[in-house]
Amino acid sequence: MLNDDVHFESWQVTLPLRPYVNRIVGFRDVGPPVIRRELPQVGCPMLFVFGAPFRLSDREQPAVLSSTRGSFTAGVFDTFTMSQSTEPTSGVQVDLSPLGAYIIGGTPMQELSNRIVNMEDLSGREVRDLAERLGSLKRWDERFQLIETFLLDRVRQHSGVTPEVLWAWKQMVAANGNVSVALITDELQWSRKRLRAAFLREVGFPPKTMGRLLRYRYAMDLATGYPHVGWSEIASRAGYSDQSHLHRDLLAFTGTTPVALRSELVEGTFVQDGQIIDS
Repeated sequence: MLNDDVHFESWQVTLPLRPYVNRIVGFRDVGPPVIRRELPQVGCPMLFVFGAPFRLSDREQPAVLSSTRGSFTAGVFDTFTMSQSTEPTSGVQVDLSPLGAYIIGGTPMQELSNRIVNMEDLSGREVRDLAERLGSLKRWDERFQLIETFLLDRVRQHSGVTPEVLWAWKQMVAANGNVSVALITDELQWSRKRLRAAFLREVGFPPKTMGRLLRYRYAMDLATGYPHVGWSEIASRAGYSDQSHLHRDLLAFTGTTPVALRSELVEGTFVQDGQIIDS
């Protein structure tokens, strides 16, 4: 959610990291606790928190703030969740591509799908020490440089992704999800079963699910960039069969109706109005 109480510090990702890292941004939240709807992204966040922790929901009960976490990471989600800052806080968020998360995290991605985990549970003391060092630094550029050093070390330590998976993923991203899985398997001369297993391991979900997520995110980008364009036109541009097809996906992924979602996009808020349940 964007408001006057949240301040951001941007950073240009260094060239060697750009295939894996979509964005690195610092944040400082000085306002009162606010409950935010977190919409699914085609990527995986890593949050290094050196202030107060966040309260978070999970995939099974997205409207229940069931856990409190400091630094954490998450896999690809196919539905919304909720978050709430407990006190004024600050940190750095690294948005990884799914393949970048596989390389940097070193964990089979299906183990992270629809899950939020403590950072140190994946990387142990190394990440815990990193979060403490970030908090001790006073300048944002020093924090960003420290994180990039950590990320580059992780990239160098990993053997990389399967070339066929990388090729298939690039085709899907270029087409905003509107590409036939059958065409991909024919081109690769792979079975659907083999492609599905490889995507689960290195991306997190089967190709069909990732295609739906890519198409949904493209529709969201259109709705944000062109606020006066109707949902019917957005559905057509994004590759949906019709408007009702788009509406079903929006409801499944965001937990709200297209009309309410458009209002939130225009206002720049994703705040749940009184429907959150405390654990």
